[in-house]
Amino acid sequence: MSHRHSPGDLIALLHQSLPDPLASDVLCLVPTAIDILSTSAWPEVPIGVLPLSSLRRQSTQDVTDRLLRSISVPVGAELALVAVGDTTEVTKQRHRVAIAALETSLAERGLVVQDTFWTTHVQPGARWADDREPGRTGLVTHPMLGGPVRALAFGIDDTHRVPDWGLPFQPHGYRAPRRLSRFAEAVIPHVTSDLEHALDLVDAVRHRVDLGEMPDDVTAYALLTALRTGSVYASCVVPDPRYDPLRIEQVWLALHRAAPVDLRPRLATVVAASALGRGNTALATLALSHSGRDRVATTIATCLRDGVTGPAAQDRLCRAVSGFHPTI
Repeated sequence: MSHRHSPGDLIALLHQSLPDPLASDVLCLVPTAIDILSTSAWPEVPIGVLPLSSLRRQSTQDVTDRLLRSISVPVGAELALVAVGDTTEVTKQRHRVAIAALETSLAERGLVVQDTFWTTHVQPGARWADDREPGRTGLVTHPMLGGPVRALAFGIDDTHRVPDWGLPFQPHGYRAPRRLSRFAEAVIPHVTSDLEHALDLVDAVRHRVDLGEMPDDVTAYALLTALRTGSVYASCVVPDPRYDPLRIEQVWLALHRAAPVDLRPRLATVVAASALGRGNTALATLALSHSGRDRVATTIATCLRDGVTGPAAQDRLCRAVSGFHPTI
């Protein structure tokens, strides 16, 4: 018997799988299609769980490995991420990039995250919120299964689902900036006109993104403005090995969704360079199809043709951007 349930129903099913009370905020990886074999009104479901704070301390690769060690899911499985704990916008913003990178990492392993929810707790009556669709909220319910349940196929209601959410160069996904005041639009270009300040901005953003944070609107707009300068663009093309490339890519893609049309090719080239550096030739090829025709893009195309990825490709990119004129 197959049932489509609300996010509140799915979150309620976590009740038996999580300690009460929680020692810290947690992130749960949950299959959205569950075959429940239970005689209890509160069946235990298989989940992967880790402290939310670990997203700031561990790389995307480590987080992915840790979650998948605690839950067995087949390739092609549909999953949801449920963050349980503090649901303020500040907390969401501090973890948004890490979660987006985790979704990408799982997708590269053949697993699809269909939804991401935040909730204060998993008891009935707690309010959940859809992180992808602001304003879509509801209450955690009691999983009214009732009586002996032999085999209940549990699936989450997908009427609100956006199939291409978060995919590279698709319009549906996190955007940065989301909104900006006219005052900020007028002032920021003057602030980022100083090259040293603009390069410091890039490094500061990379550091915060590596921790999993999405830049705020003002910072995101400042970064977009700075990318018009050739030297800043060049510094973004060459990945910094200190930082998690998957997380950095999420920000470039979020910026691409919000950027003026004339800046999008430059951002696509930066994504292509990052993907090439970590050996993802499929993403590099896709990004290159959205990029411009400058010498960086030409170098990436040559690397793809020659089968050059990783450090060797990054060496070529370093040579391509060396001596970039500051205003190009």
